[in-house]
Amino acid sequence: MTLREAIANIEKPIALVNGATGGIGLAIVKALLRQPHWTAIFALSRSAQSNTALLALADLDERLCVLSTDLSNSQDQEDLGRNIEAVDGQLVYICNCVGILHEKNIRPEKRLEDCTQQAMHSAFNTNALIPLFLIQALVNYIPRNIPSLFVSFSARVGSISDNRLGGWYAYRTSKAAHNMLIKTLSVELSRRRPHLTIIAYHPGTADSALSRPFQKNVPSEKLFSCDQAASYFLSVTDKLTEQDTGSFFAWDGSTIPW
Repeated sequence: MTLREAIANIEKPIALVNGATGGIGLAIVKALLRQPHWTAIFALSRSAQSNTALLALADLDERLCVLSTDLSNSQDQEDLGRNIEAVDGQLVYICNCVGILHEKNIRPEKRLEDCTQQAMHSAFNTNALIPLFLIQALVNYIPRNIPSLFVSFSARVGSISDNRLGGWYAYRTSKAAHNMLIKTLSVELSRRRPHLTIIAYHPGTADSALSRPFQKNVPSEKLFSCDQAASYFLSVTDKLTEQDTGSFFAWDGSTIPW
């Protein structure tokens, strides 16, 4: 049985999207809202409650719970747990879309000398630690005896086996650390939550703020709109089974070597 089939039979399922103000994250929230079986959908980011697009969606659909959450803050982690607990339902679908490739004073490195502490710390905090803090905050609210999913966005460049070009030190190494987190979680939680499927996911290149400065060499057929990227994501996750836990999938359903 696929996860989609299993979740469709669960009473009062809850979904959660972290990074819901990003291009793909927002598109995933919209796609989930079009599915009537969700009892509640939580949309998280540090600035969620000031995001006009999310707030407009919440006005239209009372199932959407918009929360400004800084997962590096222990109080925010506790508050998130209490908000989940307050809803009459079962948390069975968790998607982490948060990631950083560049920001104001940080750009992907072309050579060793370009590496800085600021860039490395920022990349590791966002790409590797935030997913850890998210599952840490939520693990006790994930049911033990029914199918559920935790999927976190990675990137193909985080694959050690697939690295043929070098460069992009902060992004590559933080995504490799992210992938080890996913693999390690899948081992431990297979004992604590035996029906929880945990995967890393590469969404391809979407036309979003993260990839926009680096799109010029991307073939047009490989540059997806955020709605396309969300559609591919749901297509892949809908077909997952519990046997897929601990895997790394690409947007087209293929597996990526760690």
